[in-house]
Amino acid sequence: MTPDKDHKFDLAMSLNRIEDAFIIAEEQESSEKWKKVGDISLVNGNFQLAEKCFLKSQDFNSLLLFYSSYGDFNGLSRLVELAEKEWQV
Repeated sequence: MTPDKDHKFDLAMSLNRIEDAFIIAEEQESSEKWKKVGDISLVNGNFQLAEKCFLKSQDFNSLLLFYSSYGDFNGLSRLVELAEKEWQV
């Protein structure tokens, strides 16, 4: 096993070990890694983890697509609130 977190993350992603990749993204607080885990989670049908990753990375575009695709009005409402907080000056 390698001590390099980036290499561990890449290995976890290539082996489809999404939960392990998520843990590494959390340890590094990496928005980029959360987005990657969110995308692969979505492809694999793990919608709960995908949403969690998109929220952590504040990937509003993916969240908008995610919530609107599933007709999740509550999710869309939360997204509006998050976006308003993010864009306040």
